[in-house]
Amino acid sequence: MEVGRTEMDDPQVIWAMGLGRSGSHWLAWLLGDALNSPVAGPNDAPKHWAPDGGDRPGPYLVRHINIEPPDDEPIILIVRDPRDVMVSQMQYWHHPFERRWDSIVRWGEYNREFCKRAAAVVRYEDLHADCAGALKKALDTAGLEYNESGLERACWQQRFEAKKEWQSEGRFVPSNFFYKGQVGAWKEELTPEQAQKIKR
Repeated sequence: MEVGRTEMDDPQVIWAMGLGRSGSHWLAWLLGDALNSPVAGPNDAPKHWAPDGGDRPGPYLVRHINIEPPDDEPIILIVRDPRDVMVSQMQYWHHPFERRWDSIVRWGEYNREFCKRAAAVVRYEDLHADCAGALKKALDTAGLEYNESGLERACWQQRFEAKKEWQSEGRFVPSNFFYKGQVGAWKEELTPEQAQKIKR
């Protein structure tokens, strides 16, 4: 198995979820590090899902996904300003604003549904402002066991700049996955009309 687990281990699965380009990979890496547990894709997919920490001995298995997970396993959902999601989607898929619009509309429906099911919801902007604090709140809300002294370490090790190095080293596919990782990048990249069209 890609993450170094066996069927006998039977770890508790935690789903890190979010619409594409909302920071769900980052959330999965943070959770895995903070919980001292491995990270994998939905089906132990290889490089594209960027598995991490396969040798971590923790009791959980963090799986990243942006489609519907099983009903009986906990979800931690990340949400992000849809204007920044739009900018990141346009860059990643090389699509104009109009082509990504339907995705942003679905984003609202997606979040409304999964906010009801999630064991915890964390805002991308809160992780940027106070990573350890936002991570602690999400873990506490979800009722997960962790060592508080490891939160700052997890935030440092999983910071955006470190993951950009993965990309430059060819450890992550595709090569344009990481963009700016900023809050408010939409102010420089969307027209006032486009920004107004997107309802927060």
